[in-house]
Amino acid sequence: MGTAFYPRAEVLGLRARLGLGGGPALSRRRWTDAELIALLRAGKAAGPVRTVADLVVETGISITRAEKVHRFWLRNDTWQAPEAVATVALSPTSPTSPTSASTERRRPDRISHDALIQQMRDPDPRVRAAAFDKLRPARPRHG
Repeated sequence: MGTAFYPRAEVLGLRARLGLGGGPALSRRRWTDAELIALLRAGKAAGPVRTVADLVVETGISITRAEKVHRFWLRNDTWQAPEAVATVALSPTSPTSPTSASTERRRPDRISHDALIQQMRDPDPRVRAAAFDKLRPARPRHG
């Protein structure tokens, strides 16, 4: 996935024309970790928990730093209600971890295809052969 760069002057000009203002998110000052954690503790109007993306958008810090601060906050800040923390995912689920139906975005045929690909890595040759037969496209027979 490519990235785009927009000069800061263009972004600030567009925000001014749209009436969004510069706000604290676009200021040049460096946010301290304490300020970022206080922002996380404050919550937000749309929901009880700020995400990494919220930190990046609202403060203008790098994604890497936002991930580190957010991870630290989730691990060490015990004041927050457990149900609020449980709704926030630290990272996308890995391809090998089981996913719930509510978080799965792939089509059912894609899920079954991926399961067959996983079976192709099985140590048992019979399992691999069965998966290969299911994956192989049906060819018209001549003759």
